[in-house]
Amino acid sequence: MTDAHRRAALPWELIGGEAVILAGERLVHLDTSGTLLWQLLEQPARVDDLAAVIAKTTGAKAAAVRRDLDSALGQWHEQGLLA
Repeated sequence: MTDAHRRAALPWELIGGEAVILAGERLVHLDTSGTLLWQLLEQPARVDDLAAVIAKTTGAKAAAVRRDLDSALGQWHEQGLLA
């Protein structure tokens, strides 16, 4: 996946600093890292750019961030969270 964008029609709220998304009849809870990614996906973005922002924000190594990002985006795609 080279570009990503969340589905705008999905209602979501921040609760205690973490996103809770209503996806059909399911609630999806994101931890703080997932919430950061969810917020960054408000606009379409290149995955490499997302990885760079997250690595800079968290201080994590870029390669590890990219690996985790690919995994999260793959799961979110399967769950119908991405456009």
